[in-house]
Order: sequence, then C-alpha cells, then structure tokens
Amino acid sequence: MPNLNDTELDLLLRRAGAPTPPGADAACISTPEFDLGRLLTLAEGADDAPALDHIGRCAFCRAMLADVAGAAASPNDLLTARMQRAWSTEARVAPQPEARADAPRSTRRLAWGAIGSFVALAAALSILVLRPQSLPPAPEFTLEGPTGGLTEVRADVPESNVFVPASQVRLVLHPRQAPQPGAALALFRVEAGERLHRLPDALARVQPNGAWLIEGEGRALFGDTPGPRRLLVVVAGAVEALADLDGRPASAIDGRADLRAYPLSVEYRTAP
Repeated sequence: MPNLNDTELDLLLRRAGAPTPPGADAACISTPEFDLGRLLTLAEGADDAPALDHIGRCAFCRAMLADVAGAAASPNDLLTARMQRAWSTEARVAPQPEARADAPRSTRRLAWGAIGSFVALAAALSILVLRPQSLPPAPEFTLEGPTGGLTEVRADVPESNVFVPASQVRLVLHPRQAPQPGAALALFRVEAGERLHRLPDALARVQPNGAWLIEGEGRALFGDTPGPRRLLVVVAGAVEALADLDGRPASAIDGRADLRAYPLSVEYRTAP
C-alpha cells in the first residue's frame, strides 16, 4: 500500500493536471498534514490509535472520508472529494483542544472499501505522472498489394482485380528505413459512417527484416457486404497508440505523428 502523505498526494494531483481547489477554508489540523497513508492502513484493521484519534478530531479528514462513504463510491468520487476539501498548506485552522481519553473510535465503520479505492487512485495517478507525454513517431513503409484477387477484363475497365470470400488476400509493408523497435500495426475496415472496425491481429505478422505481412481470406477482411470496400493499415510508433481506435471515426488518425495510415480500396463480391 503506498505510504503517501497529503503533500505527496497534492503533488501527484497537481502534476496530473488537477485544477487548484477554490479555497482552503478547511484544512487538516496537523502541520504538516497527517500522514494519509496511516489513515488508509486502518482499512486493513491496523490498530493505530493516533490515526483513529486524528479522524475523531480532524473535521477535514473526517469530512473527506465521509464524502465518499458508501457502496456506490468510485475513484472519481474520491478524487472530487479530495479536491473539494482543498489541499493548501497556507491556511490552517487552529488545532482543537487535546483529545479526550475516550475519543470515539466509531470511525472504523467508514466504508473502507471506498477508502481502499483511494489507494488505487493514487497508484493510477503515479502511473499517469510517469507515463511519457508523447509517443514515438510512426515509421514509414511502402505498401505492396493487395494480391490474390481475380483478374477480370471488362469493356469499361480493361483490367481490374476483384475479391471474393475465398480469395487469399496478401499485403506487404516494406520499411523505408531500418526497423524501429516497438513499432506496432493494426488493420481496420472502414464501415458505414467512416467508423473504424479493427480486424483480428492474427492477420498481420512482422517479419525478421522488419516488414509486415498481412494474409487472410476475403471474407475475414471484407465481411459479408459486396461492393467497394476500404481497408486502413495503421502503423504506430508504440502499441499504446492503437488501443483506442476501434469504433472511432477514421479522421481520428489525422494529424497524429505517432500514427501512419495506408489506405486501400478493392471491389468485393460474394460470388465470382
């Protein structure tokens, strides 16, 4: 469990882009603020009398925990409560009189499951702070294909390739420079409304020379609807850049240095 005091938590929140709270009318009665990590260990049943005593006397910490008590609390609720309670160390309320020997210990009944979620939130913020702000640029490739279609000669189009469900479609992307470690690829079909539909990753394999080979049957790539079909081969500098593209508009790729798209259009038929 992270042992974060309030100052450390405040730094995480600020570096993660959280807005400054509106004021500091309420603040922890301790200077510096009581170690939040010790309060959170109470969720594991730790018999920390000073921490229990602090919750009993400190309206700031008690109100923050009470704000999110309940089975429906979420990490977002915890973050909102912490921000609304303010974290400024400049304005402090005067310490209350010394604790009574019989200070109430009923605070054990708080929703410790919700408090435990606060630990997960702090860990998530740590990851957010450490995560690079920008992903590496996508490498450049040369697209070859698709091959495997049926050649048809018609009066209006002298030569054209058409694909049917049983066609063995093949695409190759050749790197223009040395292979880039960590580069990733995803294959998308452009559906109605210009929405991206991600196809199975098993259709693409990286080769020892850094080239990407895409192979699959026409039915796997183009689906069940005949007519003009569009595919997008998207290369990224890192696999994280591809995670949220499925279902989004094709325009989501525009202008991103960490993504490079290679479009292709084919004529698809359900019968020769």
